[in-house]
Amino acid sequence: KHRGAVSVACISKPEAMAAVWHRYGGSGAPLEKVGLLAIDPVSGAVLAARDGRDGKITLGVLHQFVDDVAAEHGLEVEHVKPLSKEEARAARAARKAAKAEAAKAKAEAARAKAEAEAARPGYEILDKPAFTERVLVEDIAWVIEFVRDAGHASYTSEPAGRPLWDKVSRKLVSKIHTGLVDVEAEPKLAAKYGMGSLAPGESALVAFPLNAKRKPVRYDGPREAKPLYEWALSFVPNYVMQLKTQEATSAFFQHNLATPKVILFSEAETVSTMYKILARDYRGKLFFAQIPAENTQFIAGMDSIESFPALLVAGSFGGDRAQIRFIPYQGPYKLKH
Repeated sequence: KHRGAVSVACISKPEAMAAVWHRYGGSGAPLEKVGLLAIDPVSGAVLAARDGRDGKITLGVLHQFVDDVAAEHGLEVEHVKPLSKEEARAARAARKAAKAEAAKAKAEAARAKAEAEAARPGYEILDKPAFTERVLVEDIAWVIEFVRDAGHASYTSEPAGRPLWDKVSRKLVSKIHTGLVDVEAEPKLAAKYGMGSLAPGESALVAFPLNAKRKPVRYDGPREAKPLYEWALSFVPNYVMQLKTQEATSAFFQHNLATPKVILFSEAETVSTMYKILARDYRGKLFFAQIPAENTQFIAGMDSIESFPALLVAGSFGGDRAQIRFIPYQGPYKLKH
């Protein structure tokens, strides 16, 4: 109501309220109940004051107080006509209906998005330019299916008719890049990798490892989801240093002191896919290492660790680089955490 003419503020902390009232209240008596003050912002002079001891300060009293101050000092106030009970009831009903409609629209949008996600394949369809740019040039490992007539009946593996590679590639999202090349649409690209002779409904899976883009690896295992999934994961690059000596551990910590280090004490002899993915996604920002569980003594103060795996982040975190702090991870061992 008074926007643009009067600034309204509230002080609720007792000590602050007492201090302001003592400075501006005028009477010098302590404030026992709610009080109102109007203060000139330029001179700091008190324009009006009202102590709650003089009577209960209701919303109407507050309005009248501000109105009086505004009128006395020539401030223009836009008075808003109060709504009748019927008008207020209708306004509430309109807001409720609008809220319900917005919630319905949001649910429909979410459902449409989910349906679109379900309909979209897990892999990326690649033509020759995209294949060259994404697979051969970028520093990313790929697993790609070359197929002729992807809708052929013999190519399906699920009762609903979902192709096997679509099913597996959905599970590989965020783990490794997957693609599909239509042999009929890209005959030269297919011929380059020996796939031009595929029969209708026939396909071949080829991995393009990060460290050997010129030497693609063809999948020759069973046409089943689990072995295919495990084979594809084997091409996730490994940026984790496996530290098996005290000297190697010391060198790891001395390398690039400004960059935080992530250390995993593990009973496993190999690096898990999850840890490889973590190291890949944070490459250049963090360094990752894995130390055998029986060698916790490689890091001072860590020989008391009894439960494995144990994950730590080490770094100076903006302080003295010579003072390394270790922060243990306490959550579940899942990639999203």
